[in-house]
Amino acid sequence: MSSGVCAICRPAARQDLGRAAREIDASVCSNGMAAIRHRSNMERKSRRRNGQALMEPIATIKALASVIQLAVAPVFLLAGIAGLLNVLSSRLARIVDRARVIERRIPQAKSEKQRVLLHTETATLWTRIALINWAIRLCVSSALVVCVVIVALFVGDFVTLNIAALIAVLFVAAMLLIIVGLVFLLREISVATKNMRAGIELALEDSESAQPGA
Repeated sequence: MSSGVCAICRPAARQDLGRAAREIDASVCSNGMAAIRHRSNMERKSRRRNGQALMEPIATIKALASVIQLAVAPVFLLAGIAGLLNVLSSRLARIVDRARVIERRIPQAKSEKQRVLLHTETATLWTRIALINWAIRLCVSSALVVCVVIVALFVGDFVTLNIAALIAVLFVAAMLLIIVGLVFLLREISVATKNMRAGIELALEDSESAQPGA
């Protein structure tokens, strides 16, 4: 009797064991998928954190517009540098014209004192030309550095590499170049003001020498 009961219960026990095994397999599979998904998320986060993902796709047109707006902000600085270069170029042109006039007048000098004054003014004009040239070079270099800053700002939003320190260094370098260029301009104005008295005296002598002949 007992053997008969065991024979009847044996298929049911096998079904229970099979059902339990399938449930265990499903549980293990779901847990494995969750673990794989979690590991993938962690790897993606760590890749972004460490800068291993080099490029990120542009999400929307709005994001691109904001990036362009941020990158084009230093253009106003370029406009200011362009105005400064215009002033420097105008001063350089006037100094060169004045130097040509003085050099033509040196052979026509009527006295030794006048000749000395003309040579002195010529040397002063060449000094001013050198100062203005340096100011122009520094301002142009500053404009080039600002252009590099604009490119770095635009690229920096799409590259996960941290270039904030580079952008800061470039911006500070651009400001220093402008400062040194303005110092050269100030020095040129100082030299021009200091030698203005000699030019006035030379003009007075010219007018006095021209009056008796008239």
